[in-house]
Amino acid sequence: YIIKDPTANSVIDMIRATRNYFVENSQIQLNRQLSLFGYSEGGYATLASQMVMEQDLSEEFDIMVSFPMAGPYDLSGTMLNRMLDGEYYAEPFYLPFMVNSYIHYYGMGDISEFFLPEFAVDIPELFSGNHGGGYINDYMNDHDYNPPILAMLPEIITEFLDNEDYLFRQLLIENNIFDWAPQSPTYLFHGIADHLVPYENSVVAYNTFIENGATDVHLELLPESYGNHQDVAPYAILGAFNIIES
Repeated sequence: YIIKDPTANSVIDMIRATRNYFVENSQIQLNRQLSLFGYSEGGYATLASQMVMEQDLSEEFDIMVSFPMAGPYDLSGTMLNRMLDGEYYAEPFYLPFMVNSYIHYYGMGDISEFFLPEFAVDIPELFSGNHGGGYINDYMNDHDYNPPILAMLPEIITEFLDNEDYLFRQLLIENNIFDWAPQSPTYLFHGIADHLVPYENSVVAYNTFIENGATDVHLELLPESYGNHQDVAPYAILGAFNIIES
């Protein structure tokens, strides 16, 4: 969950599998006009996949257009600051979901080294796959783990705040996906009123792309009247579809 390489590889392998399927089932011929788009975690997956395709697999993939929408591209800056700001968060399960995934993927030890003991003991069941995000949100709210940093050990929060060399902070930097220059036409969609994934993620990405020499990137900030993170999604997806049609 929100780790660059396995996320990109999953998307790339899915596209390869689709190509292989249509090679063996010739009723439909692919035109090889590859369009990428995704929202929220899917926005992160879109940009991560585009980066790997362009930097490492350019002979295999030719991206016609890419639409990363409302993704957490700036993990070590915008998103970290949002998690540490001490304010109520509408989807508190995002934080333990992400921390738990990093612990397992990078072999960082046991969950008890990061979360309060009374929360750590429940994490295996909460994230067993038997419960949805709403269930975990209710659990965290009922146990006063909102803002979600209240579920973490105080010394871990201190490390995040005070130690720029802290391993977890460095892993977030490693999984940022904005410091490069997209070669394909790229449209970043984000709602200004996004309360879960701040629109500054897309601003940081766009500005860095331009500074790095990208010439065909576009920032589409949707007005506050369109609503919050979930509300904006249909507008962003339909906007991407309209551009693809053209």
